[in-house]
Amino acid sequence: MKSGKCIFKKSLSVLALTVMVTLSLKACSKDEYPTGTIKVTTAKSTVGFTFRIPKDSQNLTIDWGDGKKSNVNDATYDVLLNEFRELLFSHEYSNTTERTIVISGSITDFNCRGMQVTHLDLSRIKTLVSLDCSENILTALDVSTNTALNRLECDFNQLTTLDVSKNKSLSLLSCVANQLTAPALNNLFRTLPYKRGLEYNEGEAGFIFISHRNPGPLDNPGVWDCDHSIAEEKGWIFMTLRH
Repeated sequence: MKSGKCIFKKSLSVLALTVMVTLSLKACSKDEYPTGTIKVTTAKSTVGFTFRIPKDSQNLTIDWGDGKKSNVNDATYDVLLNEFRELLFSHEYSNTTERTIVISGSITDFNCRGMQVTHLDLSRIKTLVSLDCSENILTALDVSTNTALNRLECDFNQLTTLDVSKNKSLSLLSCVANQLTAPALNNLFRTLPYKRGLEYNEGEAGFIFISHRNPGPLDNPGVWDCDHSIAEEKGWIFMTLRH
């Protein structure tokens, strides 16, 4: 009888240990970064980012990737704009080693223009309404999970494709001076949300920038041969950058 009890106790111990190990492995396999996170990869020695968050929020932290962290109290610029709080952060590094900066918070607007960004991971941030990642070194940009996005500026990068099929709220898109060929631009136009504003008086038109005012060597290579009508039939108006 005692032998049976011992075997039963050992079985329970083994079962409990198995459950603990399984749970531990599941926890380790989860994404290291929580929902509400932006990851930025850059080797620039001095970086600066601008954010907008809800005016009463304190939910913003930055891990600079060198052992230092910042929160809303460390912003170099902090101002209230109606229902939002606009914050500017800057940080200096001792070298130009490539690093990943991890930003977490209730972020509605993010500007990382001109920060030599080579990779931008937005897959864990759902609150973005406006993104400006222009003047970087991006070869790819995935905004498929950013379904609240209304404004996207990604000029002066190295993008060869761009898909906004999941961004149904988009009303402004600027992708001047990338590497978008005519087929790539036509594919982009096909993914634009249908605005209907021009023809049916429902909602507002969308605005899209694909070239400079005077097209030149820095423009997307497909600006001359792409089919504007694909976007125009959806209620999008083509605009040009002045510089």
